[in-house]
Amino acid sequence: MVVGISQQEIGSLNDIDIDKLELDDLKSDILIDLYCDSNKGEKMAFLIDLKSQSKRIGVSKQDIDGLFKGYEIDYREALREQSNEYKKKSKEINFRDLEYSEEYIDYSGNYYSGSWNVNGSGQIVKPITNPNSFETELVACSHPILPVRLYNNIQTGKEKVKLLFRKGNSTWKDVVVDKSVIASTNKITSLADFGIEVNSINAKNLIMYLADMISYNITGKGAMIETRVSTEKLGWINGSFLPYDSSNIELDNQQQFIRCLTAINPVGNRDTWFNLVRKIRNSGRKEALFCIVCSLASVLINHFNALPFIFNLYGESGKGKTVALMLAASVWANPDGNNYIVDAKSTQTGLELTLGFLNHLPLLVDDLAQLKNKYDDNLSEMIYALCAGSSKVRAQKNMELRTPSTWSNVIVTNSEHPMTSESMSGGAINRVIDVEIGDGYIFEDGNAVVETIKQNYGFLGKEFVEVLKNGGLEKVKEFQKDFLQQINDEAKKQGINKEEKQVIPMSIILATDKLLDEEIFKDGAILDFKECFGIIGTKDMVSDNEKAYLAILDTISANGGKFWKSIQNGSICNNKVAPADKNENWGRLICANDDLDDFIKVDIIKSKFDKICGEIGIPTKHQLTWLEKNGLLECEKGRRDKLVKINGIPCRVVRILLNKDETEEDEFVETEGLPFAF
Repeated sequence: MVVGISQQEIGSLNDIDIDKLELDDLKSDILIDLYCDSNKGEKMAFLIDLKSQSKRIGVSKQDIDGLFKGYEIDYREALREQSNEYKKKSKEINFRDLEYSEEYIDYSGNYYSGSWNVNGSGQIVKPITNPNSFETELVACSHPILPVRLYNNIQTGKEKVKLLFRKGNSTWKDVVVDKSVIASTNKITSLADFGIEVNSINAKNLIMYLADMISYNITGKGAMIETRVSTEKLGWINGSFLPYDSSNIELDNQQQFIRCLTAINPVGNRDTWFNLVRKIRNSGRKEALFCIVCSLASVLINHFNALPFIFNLYGESGKGKTVALMLAASVWANPDGNNYIVDAKSTQTGLELTLGFLNHLPLLVDDLAQLKNKYDDNLSEMIYALCAGSSKVRAQKNMELRTPSTWSNVIVTNSEHPMTSESMSGGAINRVIDVEIGDGYIFEDGNAVVETIKQNYGFLGKEFVEVLKNGGLEKVKEFQKDFLQQINDEAKKQGINKEEKQVIPMSIILATDKLLDEEIFKDGAILDFKECFGIIGTKDMVSDNEKAYLAILDTISANGGKFWKSIQNGSICNNKVAPADKNENWGRLICANDDLDDFIKVDIIKSKFDKICGEIGIPTKHQLTWLEKNGLLECEKGRRDKLVKINGIPCRVVRILLNKDETEEDEFVETEGLPFAF
């Protein structure tokens, strides 16, 4: 009869009260299991205490050693037999037995798993065959998980893996991650964010399991894990157009852009959407037609090796600009909210990533002008960044260079004012097509248009792509050549030079419009060529330095109270009137006579001139070169500024001529004048 053990609450060897043990207790299964499951230190401590009671119990110390040594030998032998039983079992995991979801039927079947198996609790486990270990199995994961597909990304050359998993009675889920994630104990724990039960304790086992499953099933009998070509971009990829063609190539970054990707899908009634758009096309309004055509033209930019450009519809608030943008979005996707249309408050990096993902599909932004604060209020810089077709090269945490995002598309937006201005650089102006809203409202009933396109969308873009794949691409290229020639002929006829960087985008827009009419709508409602021709800027309109010169004069005029007024007398300039603004001195306005409002020159302190050029966005050196070349600069020999004295203080100034017929040469100007009035 066992007394000592049975009357004690025992969790480990340390819990046993040696003073209560009797001889029969030494043969108890409870004691044997506790002993064999304990570590070496616990065993030694227990045996020392037990031997101290050997006389009371009635057994020698030598017999105690022999007895417990035998228990260990028997326990190890039992582990070997258990391991052999595992090895005799089937080496396959059949996920059909786990009620595999039908939507993943292409993955279902038997995966060769080596010694990994699924226990009755659904855990992924592997038996331990080490005779020196008293653990019977390794647990990789507490729920079913499988690597089901490998991807080779054609942009980065990196490999990704799709993992399929299910917890409890929930539906099966999948996640695509970089292969490096399942190869590092530090990275694999990030899978917990997707719902996979992994932590620092089972991370190593899960890595081992996934590596084994990929190794066992990527080749050889069964070859359950298929390797496919993948991409992280939409649009034209290896002759396919994503997301519509996914048989030969798949997206491997769906989690990152799931909202946008889900939005790009035909929904509702095709005829309802087309009937609405036919009515809008034949309303005589150009604005909505421009937005739809530019949205479609986006998928042609790379075929013409053209640069991305911005189409901006501008005008008063409440005229239908946002509805027109939503209509352009409904060509491809759900126009509601921020499903496809991008929030203007997005960061620069966020925009670049979205552009890289859309690739050839249009980026639609409601009021792009709101983004200028992300670029320090410099719209030119923003335009250059968005139309560059590539993001900046950035370093990652590991100091490796991150692969830049690239895109070739059209950015469609709206605003209350033109995106371009006279002070903007010509390069930026050339990348923007500003179209002003005409008188009245774009739509008869804007609310009705919104309600219709929110429930019916995504048809035209898909059909247009099919047209391009079935001979339309060759047609639109011929159309573009014809329109390019027409634009050049009309410019020659009128004796003007149209800016080529605007001519090419407009020719693509006109060609897209013609193909859309001939192949899909067939109603003759097309853009007016003469109106489109008038929108294209001329080279004279976009001279950076000339616009900068005018902007500098505007700045001087707006700050006239910060200049001295002086009269030129030969080579001497006499200051007559001190600056009205007593806290600042920008230089002096020089008159030819006593009429102090008739200025012929302006001396602007060099540091102020540099600041104005910086605000305009043009290099000081380039502007000085242009001024000198055009006879608008008076300077010292070998320099592009002058050393003068204003109120007795020597300073370097840039002397700009307001009338180049008045140009005079002098090497050094001595100035006499009134003192500053502070």
